[in-house]
Amino acid sequence: MKKIKSALVLLVLLSFGLLASTLIDIMALHDIANDYVSQNVLSDHQITTSNALPDWSSCSLEWSAIHVSIIVQLVLTIAVITGLIRILRSNLLNQE
Repeated sequence: MKKIKSALVLLVLLSFGLLASTLIDIMALHDIANDYVSQNVLSDHQITTSNALPDWSSCSLEWSAIHVSIIVQLVLTIAVITGLIRILRSNLLNQE
């Protein structure tokens, strides 16, 4: 029973990691929605500029945060699902 409790605590902590990663995505996407401009976007709208776009307009840090966050979310989700399946199996086997 002690093993199950510690496994559940670990799964709760991993779930908080998922929540934090999701919040980072929301913040990054909010920044992208406000700041993102690329030459492709401008060309699609037939807008030309006399100067090059500033580096911050590409939101490269925000896009990187989202890419890393998606990988973290995938790994943590697999870990949580695997942990829950193992707990369920061990409980079902102990009940029989």
